[in-house]
Amino acid sequence: HVYHKALFNLPGVQILTQLNYGENCWRFSFCIPDAEGLVSFSETLRKKGFHVSNLYWPPNRFFKPEDSCPNAYFIANRIVNFWVDDSVDMTYVNSCAEAARIELSRKIDREN
Repeated sequence: HVYHKALFNLPGVQILTQLNYGENCWRFSFCIPDAEGLVSFSETLRKKGFHVSNLYWPPNRFFKPEDSCPNAYFIANRIVNFWVDDSVDMTYVNSCAEAARIELSRKIDREN
């Protein structure tokens, strides 16, 4: 997968989508290293014309709010979803993957 190939070796990036081509019907999901940078990362890509969402609601909010779900909250505060459905073509996917790789690499470099 194009997104996986572009992002898998970046420090702190956690790929959530582990499906083969055609098995995920609409999004490629991953987590960025720091929650504080989620909005700025997503907005930077949106300004470049790419579709980005950060939607993931921890399940306990719906089923049992008193439960502690630290992994779900970790994901909810760091998740990035890229479109992979029929609304985008391979040129778009390649461009988005490269823009994300560059932006995350810059962010990682600034932090080190």
